[in-house]
Amino acid sequence: MIAANWNGFTDGSKGSGIVEYKYKVTDENGSTILNWTSARNATNITLNGLPLKNNTKYFVIVNVIDAMGLSTNVTSDGVLVDTSPPLAATIYDGSQAGSYLKYSTWTTKYSANWEPFTDPHSPIRKYTWAVLQLNAASNLNLASGVKYCAVVRGYNEAGLYTQVMSDCVLIDHYAPQAGTVNDGHFSDVDYQSEDTMIAANWNGFTDGNKGSGIVEYKYKITDENGSTILNWTSAGNATTITLNGFPLKNNTKYFVIVNAIDAVGLSTNVTSDGVLVDTSPPLTATIYDGSQAGSDLKYSTWTNWEPFTDPHSPITKYTWAVQQLNAGYITSFKTTWLNCSATASNLNLASGEKYCAVVRCYNEAGRFTQASSDCVLIDRDAPQAGTINDRHFSDVDYQSEDSMISANWNGFSDGSNGSGIVEYKYKITDENGSTILNWKSAGNATNITQNGLPLKNNTKYFFYS
Repeated sequence: MIAANWNGFTDGSKGSGIVEYKYKVTDENGSTILNWTSARNATNITLNGLPLKNNTKYFVIVNVIDAMGLSTNVTSDGVLVDTSPPLAATIYDGSQAGSYLKYSTWTTKYSANWEPFTDPHSPIRKYTWAVLQLNAASNLNLASGVKYCAVVRGYNEAGLYTQVMSDCVLIDHYAPQAGTVNDGHFSDVDYQSEDTMIAANWNGFTDGNKGSGIVEYKYKITDENGSTILNWTSAGNATTITLNGFPLKNNTKYFVIVNAIDAVGLSTNVTSDGVLVDTSPPLTATIYDGSQAGSDLKYSTWTNWEPFTDPHSPITKYTWAVQQLNAGYITSFKTTWLNCSATASNLNLASGEKYCAVVRCYNEAGRFTQASSDCVLIDRDAPQAGTINDRHFSDVDYQSEDSMISANWNGFSDGSNGSGIVEYKYKITDENGSTILNWKSAGNATNITQNGLPLKNNTKYFFYS
């Protein structure tokens, strides 16, 4: 399809006047797509069924003719046919250009950035974006659960009669038998985290096999102080309710009272055992790396933690996972229930990297708190060797003292990702490999002077650290 419109053509105030427009369609190579065709006096055209090619520009040439047959041609500036969409680029979450944001604390906003899209045929115009719920009788002793019927006979003057019986009435003196009211959608719950919704379900109510039958349930909601949150409301024959939009308070217990009503208007009330609203997660406790309770190791694949607490609802379980610092989780969260220690095996822990135990504690309301250990550094590489000098300062090869040996050392290192050197030990042997002094701690010192040694003349001694 090609469309065009034109204006501004005139034959002047003294001309013979424009009597006809003709148009022609060509492509960018000058080839004729549609030869001269009359538009009569129309100043716009829409042409369908033309074999237009992608990435090709087309021109509409208008020939304006006056009454004398004189004409003028004007060519449009062309329209490029582009049937292909732009080429997509990379989209990044976050406001930092060209950088992926994996985690955020956003609450009411979302930011994104992207590389410019491109199109080999036509320019990019704009971007748009969006981010990706029977009658009374007196003086009769009628028994409950028994049907009574009225039998009527009609007599005529001749003493003949006809007898008719009512469809009977069941006598019901007893209210329905109580059932069970559960807080929650299914089985009974004692705690919930929602502070605007109450749900309940009930079962087991009956009017007996000789009763009039339950015809309606009503419900009412009260709090632990006896205040009415919602007055009696009909549930019809339903045995479940979900009510929203209530201003429920944290650490407050709410009760659902169900009134079962039978066909004669007798009723029975049953109250649920209550649900406590707990909108707060458990209180965090300290997470330790290592298997010894209450002791934090810097280098371990075990973890233990102090029990979490919750002032409102009981703790139901713990889950935990191992996280590589500044990288991500290397295990999924595993449940330990109420055990406050765990170990992970068959892990591919990299030397020089820090790993943390992340523990989540859940309460009865389903809320959880997450806490992390202060992490453990994995170090499988021994310190790098340094230099040991005989004597106090620079290295000597000879000495005259026969009861003292001194040494100093430097250049030992555990690398930038190691656990760090925490102690030096030293040992002295002679040239025959005999031990003169067995391994002894130097603490963090880098020099020692050892006196009282039985050193022999003309014997070489070696110092190990």
